[in-house]
Amino acid sequence: MNTLTQALPSRTIQTTVLGLVLIIGAVGMARAATSPSPTPEVTVFERYDTNHDGQVSIKEALALGMLTKAFEVADINHDGNLNSDEFGKAEFVDAHLKVSNFIDDSVLTAKIKTGLLKNSVVKGLQVHVETYKGIVQLSGFVDDSNKQLAIAQIATAGQIAAGVEGVNKVINNLVMKS
Repeated sequence: MNTLTQALPSRTIQTTVLGLVLIIGAVGMARAATSPSPTPEVTVFERYDTNHDGQVSIKEALALGMLTKAFEVADINHDGNLNSDEFGKAEFVDAHLKVSNFIDDSVLTAKIKTGLLKNSVVKGLQVHVETYKGIVQLSGFVDDSNKQLAIAQIATAGQIAAGVEGVNKVINNLVMKS
């Protein structure tokens, strides 16, 4: 026990703590009562409609990260703008497409890693695989004690990645240790 808790009875400590809690709560309530009322939340549609014309153009949508395909699918009347109803559909399609792209990239990465593990030439390598929109980057180090083997390992890893369906490009950054 420290000297403060020895000097004060536990009842006094409890009363003091309770008093502090009540004071802090009262100060918070007083601040809340005197602060101005919160401004109304801006809807997502309003955030995208930067020129405030009641529609979201393709330029406004792309500027805030919406995928072109989501915009095109939701633009039912094909006028090049989204009203609030079309925008709701575009949001849904956009989220779905982004999740699908992420899952597709994860699947490609898993297939490449599996292929690397199964291959006897590169099986022991520690290859880091990153995939984004079908573009694969391989990175890591290859032991150069046998330069011919190291060159073969780098080339084979690249071939395995390129051979996976859905891979658009391979950036092979595997490097020989020197």
